[in-house]
Amino acid sequence: MNEAKAARVHLSRPAPGIILALFCGYLAVGLPLPVIPLFVHDTLGFSNLVVGLVIGIQFLATVLSRGYAGRSTDHYGGKRSALQGAAVCAVGGLLYLISGTSGLSSGASLAIVVLGRLAAGFGESQLVTGCVSWSIASVGPERAGMSMSWTGIAMFAALAIGAPIGMAL
Repeated sequence: MNEAKAARVHLSRPAPGIILALFCGYLAVGLPLPVIPLFVHDTLGFSNLVVGLVIGIQFLATVLSRGYAGRSTDHYGGKRSALQGAAVCAVGGLLYLISGTSGLSSGASLAIVVLGRLAAGFGESQLVTGCVSWSIASVGPERAGMSMSWTGIAMFAALAIGAPIGMAL
């Protein structure tokens, strides 16, 4: 047996920092969910179909980049993948802010929102894959289920409170 593997100490539950990072990442997903449709429809004047496409494109980007996120996490580790994902999500948020800049045409604003959604989807893929992997690695395979429970709680709690907070802001 490999001595480094034998000497590895696992935590009894996932590190709170990993769970908090995942919570914050999904809060960033939840906050704009109720606002972007209103912006695209009411402010920019696009149809409900376009609103649906703009919302859905983030999740398409997440699905299409999940394989890359898994390979990256396996190769470089969960921490690096999670940090890269958080940085890309921040770029997505910055693009959302830029899209609301006055003086841009509706088409330009829409294109910037779409780029933000693509960045957010790619970042979300890396963030969640990295955090879940990192969390499982921190507790070991014998506590993987408990780790996944905590990561699931973090994700869905953030989504549940993100939308109302987003509307309030």
